[in-house]
Amino acid sequence: MSDKNISVIDFESCSLTKDECSHDDLTKIGKQLVEGFSGIGFVYLKNYGITDSCVQDIHKLTEKFFLNPVEEKNRYCMKGGNNFGWIPNKTENATYNPNIPCDYKEAFNINSESFQREKSAWPDDIAPGFSHGVMEFMERARKLSLRILHALAIGMGLKDEYFFHKSHNKMHTKENNSTLKTAYYLPISEPLLPGQVRCGEHADTSSVTLVFQDSVGGLQARASDGTYVDATPIKETVVVNVGDVLDFWTKGKLKSSKHRVIVKEGEEMEKKLRRSLIYFAICDNDVYVDKPLEYKDENLNERGEPDRQYLTTEDWLAKKIKQLWPDEKKISWNLLKRYHCARILHALAIGLGLNDEYFFHKCHRKMHSADSFTTARTLYYPTVNAANLLPGQLRLGEHSDLTIISLVFQYNVGGLKVKKVDGTYVDVHPIEGTVLINVGDTLELWANHKLKSTVCIKHRVVVKEGELRNKIVRRSLA
Repeated sequence: MSDKNISVIDFESCSLTKDECSHDDLTKIGKQLVEGFSGIGFVYLKNYGITDSCVQDIHKLTEKFFLNPVEEKNRYCMKGGNNFGWIPNKTENATYNPNIPCDYKEAFNINSESFQREKSAWPDDIAPGFSHGVMEFMERARKLSLRILHALAIGMGLKDEYFFHKSHNKMHTKENNSTLKTAYYLPISEPLLPGQVRCGEHADTSSVTLVFQDSVGGLQARASDGTYVDATPIKETVVVNVGDVLDFWTKGKLKSSKHRVIVKEGEEMEKKLRRSLIYFAICDNDVYVDKPLEYKDENLNERGEPDRQYLTTEDWLAKKIKQLWPDEKKISWNLLKRYHCARILHALAIGLGLNDEYFFHKCHRKMHSADSFTTARTLYYPTVNAANLLPGQLRLGEHSDLTIISLVFQYNVGGLKVKKVDGTYVDVHPIEGTVLINVGDTLELWANHKLKSTVCIKHRVVVKEGELRNKIVRRSLA
């Protein structure tokens, strides 16, 4: 299959309108999917069982949210790494490249864990019916993804024809990261920065992705020769593309191609609003994604390694994120995982002489669940123009952390300062290969002030004088 064409597959024989599909139909569709995914990694499906009116209803429902004032939407802003909430315009960078401007779009992400969230977490007060409508649509997208994956396993000739299906059993639970992104591409109201597009070039960290786009267009897939192929909107179709997980799992037999959303040329196109619903189907967190697949044809099978420790989806995604941030190679990404925070707190409890040495550990068992506010923040401090700085304006204003402890992974630019009791500041210089740990307000209170937060000794991030001259980007993970 050429990687210059995106094929259209008639999915009617396996449509969601059918409770059951014959094996022959699944085989036929599966082989077409394999052919399409082996080329550019993108296909269109028509007659797939979700009506165009259903898609339009979700567009209208989510638009109720996006049309609200910024101060209202800010109440539902995504917090750290929980992948739920509003993403303001020009704050997300799909490329992960700090030298490329952020995407010209807003979005609202809804991850699998959202199905267990309290109603108060949803923006139903400013977009009535949001939670019900979105979850109902996600359920349809889940079922369509599973049917595609079932047909794909048969088309590939896997020994267990339900293998992919079984690997996605926990979608819409805490043990799976499948996500719906409702993307709202605003009309272009200002000159775009050099290299800025609606969504920067990237590949998806999913098994398969479903893209329900409107009629405006702009989605492009990159072919192997570096040219781009337009995924031109076709009425009443869904675009399906292979994600990195499936590419990795199949040793590149199915292609995860990079793609982007550009602003179509012409003043009329720039003034058009573009909307898209993107469903990322991801296999369960505990599934081994680098364990060789088993085929019916023994000649295709690779020999497994009995003593090898295989990668789970969760670990593979962490590794993938580390690859996307090349400057972090000397920082252990695993330090961001909850068990390292728990280990620090365990050691601290012993150092403090607590009667129960696991007390802090037990108090943090629900980290990375809906019952905890533990957050990861990726901070991107853009280049500074001295003329644009307001009096007293800093990279990050003086504050203390409302945490137990905070882990700060800073780069070599510097600028972090801690305020002492006498009002002077101490520079916290970046030291290669280290992580900075500071006590938060909660732990100071808990420890009866034996451990010092910055309630009185606050911290801030300043613009260093050299930055004004050298225009240096600063980044940090906290």
